[in-house]
Amino acid sequence: LAERVGFVWERAIARYRDKKTGRFVSEFNLVQLQTDFTDNARVNIGNITERLIAGDLDVGAWQRQFAQELKDTYVVNYQIARGGKNAMTQADYGRIGGRLKSEFGYLDNFAKEVASGNLTPEQIRARANQYVAGTRTAYYDGKTAANKAAGLTQERRILHPAEHCEDCIEFASQGWQPIGTLPEPGTGSRCRHNCKCEKIYRGAEANK
Repeated sequence: LAERVGFVWERAIARYRDKKTGRFVSEFNLVQLQTDFTDNARVNIGNITERLIAGDLDVGAWQRQFAQELKDTYVVNYQIARGGKNAMTQADYGRIGGRLKSEFGYLDNFAKEVASGNLTPEQIRARANQYVAGTRTAYYDGKTAANKAAGLTQERRILHPAEHCEDCIEFASQGWQPIGTLPEPGTGSRCRHNCKCEKIYRGAEANK
């Protein structure tokens, strides 16, 4: 996706450059690209969920389409942060596969609850939306991998204005840690996919 909009990846510094202007792409613009794609998935999942609730789609078909949307969104979010499709390695796809295996397990349980009739339409909609929010984790998976490949060695969790859980506050209090040590935002904390934290990175020399 990043390549299609004219961004060129510079592996040595883990940043994109705009092919037209020659300028570096800001984190704000990169996150906006990721957010726009995720919002599109949110609409698609919302549509198939409404069809499920209306009785126009059976649970099995809904689950298959839901899983495909999740897979596509996890892959693209990861690729955006990682440096595009050409920067991907087998290890990267393995990380995505690990995330999806867990999410598909949750989705299977979700589908069973839907089929049992134990959930109201409002509960179904709310839970479906949480899966979309969780795809943000893939962005930080890719971002960590890209910065590690560029030789950066440290990472830090940053709290943005929000009501944070105790776990995220604890992660942020640890300051700079070896890269890959801290969980990605959206994982490892009780707020799960509601997490509003961010990760930043640096090389060890920045601490001298």
